[in-house]
Amino acid sequence: CQGGCQGGGPGGGPGGGGTGQIFVGGLPKATATEQAVYAMLSQFGQVASLNMKYEPDGTSRGFAFATFADPSAIPVALAGAQAGSTVIDGKWVNLQLVEKGGGKGGGDAGGFDKGKGKGKGGKDQG
Repeated sequence: CQGGCQGGGPGGGPGGGGTGQIFVGGLPKATATEQAVYAMLSQFGQVASLNMKYEPDGTSRGFAFATFADPSAIPVALAGAQAGSTVIDGKWVNLQLVEKGGGKGGGDAGGFDKGKGKGKGGKDQG
């Protein structure tokens, strides 16, 4: 299964159909600046662009989109987020790969176990 299997691990590997863009969520609204986000992401590679989102009054909405100059930095950044190394002002920041054309939904990412018998109740089907 080379180049584009669905349901793979974080990052999906080069050419996996992503945009090369990551979602940066959970930013501290009061204190997150573009400089702070750049500094946090730069530990994984050169940041090509950063698009922070703001309310009409100019305050941060708590999320941004970023693109790395080298797409191979994305899986490293995602792994770093899972390891807890993406922190701004003491708050953990979530990173997720942005999938192009998939919209919201995404299938099996973190969903519920569809009746495989793990959990409460064991024999609840008849």
